[in-house]
Formats: sequence, C-alpha cells, structure tokens
Amino acid sequence: MNTRDLDYFKILVEKKSFTEAAIACEVSQPTITAAIKRLEREFSVKLIERDRVHQRLGVTRAGKILYQSATAINLKLANTQKELAATKQAVIRFGLPPIIGTAYLPQLAEKLQQKNLLSLLNIVETGSNALLKLMRSGDIDLALLASAIPLDYADLQAQVIGRRPFCIAVSPHNHLAKYDRISFKDLADEEFIGVTAQYVHPRVFQNFCHYAAIKPQIVYAAPDISWVKGLVQANLGIALLADDAILPTDCLHKIYLTDDYPERFNISIVQRQEYVLSASESQLVQELLQMNI
Repeated sequence: MNTRDLDYFKILVEKKSFTEAAIACEVSQPTITAAIKRLEREFSVKLIERDRVHQRLGVTRAGKILYQSATAINLKLANTQKELAATKQAVIRFGLPPIIGTAYLPQLAEKLQQKNLLSLLNIVETGSNALLKLMRSGDIDLALLASAIPLDYADLQAQVIGRRPFCIAVSPHNHLAKYDRISFKDLADEEFIGVTAQYVHPRVFQNFCHYAAIKPQIVYAAPDISWVKGLVQANLGIALLADDAILPTDCLHKIYLTDDYPERFNISIVQRQEYVLSASESQLVQELLQMNI
C-alpha cells in the first residue's frame, strides 16, 4: 500500500471534493481518483460514493473506518520518523513540568552528572497537558507528567512514582494566613488566581468546586506557575497549587485542605507504548524510579 494514497484519501474525505483535494495536495484530479481506485482494489471495498445528480461526495462505512485508521497510521509514521531521526543524536528528549523540575531535578542532577546523563537531557519545560500532546506527536520521548488521577491511556506507558497533595497558597498579608488547614467549601467567597489549561490545575480546581458545591471567582488565569505565585504574593488573590509548587523561598503561606476528596498531584514517568528506550533513556528511567517523591 502506498502511504501517499492514504494521504490523498484522508484529504479527500476532509475536503469532500476531488477538485479541492487535488488543489490541497497540489496534484491533478486524476491523481486523486487513481489513488482512491487503488485503495478500493487493495481492500476490496467501496470507499467513496458519488451522487452525480446532487453533486455530492459520500463516504461509505468502510471509508470512515479507513479514514480513522489513516489518521492513526499517519501519526504513527510521523512519530517513527522523529524517533529514527533522534537516534542519530545522543540526546534524551525529555518533558518536565516547571513544578516537578523545580522541586526534584536539583536533587537528581548530581547523580545524572555522575552517570553522564545530565548533558544528554534536551528538556522541554511546560505544563503536563501540553507535554502530553508533545509526547503523542513524537516531539518528546520521555516525561515526568502530573495528573489528577493516575494516567491510563492505551497509547502510553505510565508509572506513578509519587503523589502529593494540593494546597491553598495565600499571601502572608491575606486574612486567611492565620489558618494552617481549611475546608475548600469555606473558600466560596474568595478570589482565585488560576492557571491556563496546559497545566492540570484547572481540572483539579473544577473538581474541588464540584465536590464542595461552590463557585468561587477566578480573577485571572496566568500562563505560568511563577506568575500565579507572584500575583498571590501581591495579595491579588489566592491559588490552588500542588504542595511542591510552594517553595520555602516563596513569600507565601501554605494552607492544607481538610477535604476527604482524593485529588492528588500524581507524578508519573511516561513514554509512548511502543517506544524503544535507548540505553541512556533506560538509565534515566531507573534513576527517576529511585527518586524520593
């Protein structure tokens, strides 16, 4: 099977027009037609139906099945190309959320340096949701990811190596700074500093709100955890953050939640299901598994 035929078929289904598909692919219309005919012969099924009376193009059930598979095949091929290209370089394409990197990479750096692994790390630092997309697109191969619940995806391997609680961060000048523990439902009238969707925190915040049956106001959603902490330090609001995000050097007061709701900052080592680790990547995984989280 010619993978280019699959590309033409996929674009034809999306464009719903042989003419527009040909323009998008920068080929002639007969080229698209020939590709579809080859696919139909190979699979012995009808993929496309033409309604010449109404000038419509329809996709058969078999065509819809092939379209879904073509999408997965294209993604797999793209990932494989990136993985093969990466084997030419002695680097580890590693994803790391800022919270985890700040809290745990320093304690691990000396061991990695001793094993000549630190210089191999090509680190992409962003939120866990953004890293998950990069993992699936083949732009990183290993990552430490945070999640509200343990990750369970058919296309990924994930090993939980630690669980940390979520806390409330407030300025020392905030009226809540007198508390060390509080129930989330008691925060209904508070103004929150949120974080944008590349992090797990928005989902966790919504889950806590649903659990406590409250709807506190988010006055601003920052694109970075350091921004969140800066705004909280300025007493412009409070924030729901993972315990490890609040460092001893931050000018913040940490309040633990008394709720029984089992939201935790789960930290997992993640790779694609069929990805083959290099010797250096296997070493890195072993070091991460031994981390004290």
